[in-house]
Amino acid sequence: MATVILEVRQPLAGFSQLRTARGTRAYQLKPMPLNFPREVLLIEIERYCSFRDCAARNLIGLTKAEAIEYRGFDCSKCQRWNDDTIGIDAVPDSWADAIPLNDTEIAN
Repeated sequence: MATVILEVRQPLAGFSQLRTARGTRAYQLKPMPLNFPREVLLIEIERYCSFRDCAARNLIGLTKAEAIEYRGFDCSKCQRWNDDTIGIDAVPDSWADAIPLNDTEIAN
């Protein structure tokens, strides 16, 4: 016969109560270390518009996937396309292996 769990409660810190069809049981919870790996989720690069009549400063936020595919940006002021690549020095060390080697030139 299978045991059916009806309800789980937390009456005291460090203890838990499990109520089943057969009755209530209390047991002590074991402390577990919490591990929250830290990794860079977003980088910001600064680029200037390449057109002389504009030359506006553009701040561009990129995720890892976007950094891999990055080929340029639309200027926030004049809305024109600027061909660009991202340099290996602009990305975190943990991302460096994901950036293709032929695209590691700094265009700005």
